[in-house]
Amino acid sequence: MLDQIKKLCKAYGITPQRSKGQHFLMDATVIDTMVETARLDQRDTVLEVGPGLGILTEALVARAGRVVSVELDRKLFGLLQAKFIVSRNLELVNDDILRCDFAGRLGAGYKVVANLPYNITSRFLKNILTAAVKPLVAVVLVQKEVAERICAKPGDLSLLGISVQLYGRPAVVATVGRQQFWPMPAVDSAIVAIRDIQPAAAIAARRAVSSVIWASTWTSSDLRPAILISAPSGHKLPFNTTTPPLGCKAREQGRTTSPSGRGARFSSCARVRPESARQAPCR
Repeated sequence: MLDQIKKLCKAYGITPQRSKGQHFLMDATVIDTMVETARLDQRDTVLEVGPGLGILTEALVARAGRVVSVELDRKLFGLLQAKFIVSRNLELVNDDILRCDFAGRLGAGYKVVANLPYNITSRFLKNILTAAVKPLVAVVLVQKEVAERICAKPGDLSLLGISVQLYGRPAVVATVGRQQFWPMPAVDSAIVAIRDIQPAAAIAARRAVSSVIWASTWTSSDLRPAILISAPSGHKLPFNTTTPPLGCKAREQGRTTSPSGRGARFSSCARVRPESARQAPCR
């Protein structure tokens, strides 16, 4: 597969740029794992982000009834147009996934399968999980460290982990070594599947806390937010409301701290790097 990738890049004048996250996935086994994890069939509509050279795209087009692939790079977009000229179930979009109306294009019941650019991971996840029309499932390839934060258990949760787990049930499916990409990045990756994504009506009570957490996760590099958790009785949150989610000391504000979620205010002592400062994306 490496020879195929190099030939495509040479033919279209593409020099992989690390600053743009142009590290191309070479392992067909990883692609098969992602497709199988998403449980695709001809009834499915799939959103792919950053298709790059279209290696994952090939597998998606073969399995799903409709695929919408959003690519920002113009040269790669041109390559994809030529490569998939006869693919009738593929819609290629040359746009920024963080700005385009993907939900309007896809409608209800779509799935996400993507080798995500690392520097947009939290912002993209925020967009799909808080959108009025949410995916049924998201299977994404991300930086291994980020995957571990997303899927952390209570006691080890970061702001990103809490943010994702407010809306769905994430799990690490497999680890992908850095040697499976060309050019080779500095870090390993992991496949994460997010299932049981809650519809809008079911998560209305979570918005007060999630709006604070999402903003904290990807906009600040030195965070000490006070997070007010106020969920109705019986509403399950992805952490123990009797202790601070980041292991820091809780400040009582004249409210109870029962698991029913009637209220507790925590002073977070975490230092969180913005996603834009992390390792560049792989495709």
